[in-house]
Amino acid sequence: MWPLSSSVRPMKATEHYRYLWDGTEPEWVLLRVNRQVVNLTLVFGPSGPSPNEITGVRRAVPAYAALSSSEALARLRGNALVHLGDFDSREARRIADACRKNGCEIRELVRDESGYLPLNERTNACLLIEDNALSKEVCEEALKHGVRVRHVEV
Repeated sequence: MWPLSSSVRPMKATEHYRYLWDGTEPEWVLLRVNRQVVNLTLVFGPSGPSPNEITGVRRAVPAYAALSSSEALARLRGNALVHLGDFDSREARRIADACRKNGCEIRELVRDESGYLPLNERTNACLLIEDNALSKEVCEEALKHGVRVRHVEV
């Protein structure tokens, strides 16, 4: 459960999440995980990519490099936009730079997915709460009561 240290005020956890946290164990901290996710989309003309752009995509994007020329052509032909998916910021930057160097236009949409993750420092166990609203409520309550915060960049 969550920590009680000399700086943490005792509290009664709501019945709603007492099974997750009752404020009695001193080993818990909140990890503040700073994470950026980047969605990448290739942008072509209205009729789709040119042969040079298809070659550029195959050179720059690992998923397309693994395809044969005919498979890449079949997937890209006639598409003005091709969504590549979500990537961590380092990988997205690498792919976007490679696309630009190979003559392709690419859009980057950055999403902040930062948040808190409860961690027991004694056992190195994290408390994963799949319900986002409940997770936020538990972490906010822990912050209100002085639970220590550690920062992590992803």
